Amino acid sequence: MKKPAKTPSRKKAVAKANDPHSIGSMIAAMVDDGFMHGSRAAAHDLISMATYSLPLNQRETNYLYATALDEIRMLEPRDGFEAQVCTMMVSTMQASLETLRRSNASNQPAEIAKNLRNSAAKLIRSYADLADLLDRHRNKNTQKIVVQHQTVMVNGDAQVAQITGKGAGDHE
Repeated sequence: MKKPAKTPSRKKAVAKANDPHSIGSMIAAMVDDGFMHGSRAAAHDLISMATYSLPLNQRETNYLYATALDEIRMLEPRDGFEAQVCTMMVSTMQASLETLRRSNASNQPAEIAKNLRNSAAKLIRSYADLADLLDRHRNKNTQKIVVQHQTVMVNGDAQVAQITGKGAGDHE
């Protein structure tokens, strides 16, 4: 007769969650799924950088790592450049939220709170700029510029010439 399988104790479950190999398997899955391109070491470095930007608040490093990994995955980077931009976006958003949280602390002097809110606003603008950069990279926005040249004659007749071209930032 077979013995029933043991359920792991809480201690073992926590130890497994803190196992660096589980993080390695998360990174491997991310690289294999195509969410991160390049080496696993490069993916690990990017995610570690995002992890360091997250506020600790007595949370374990592996929890923060998994959080950063999930946030980057939600942005679905398609290449190395996008992975870097997504990492910066995650870091910038976390920094702005933490700065706002600190600015609202009840014991915060008014001048410091004001400076923190200004810093948070700059971080949010940086996030928006990064999101715009990611969008431009993904969509390779092509701009169409239409210039119309009108000539009005003395007798009231008008001639219209239309010139269509690509925007200055577009290349073929």
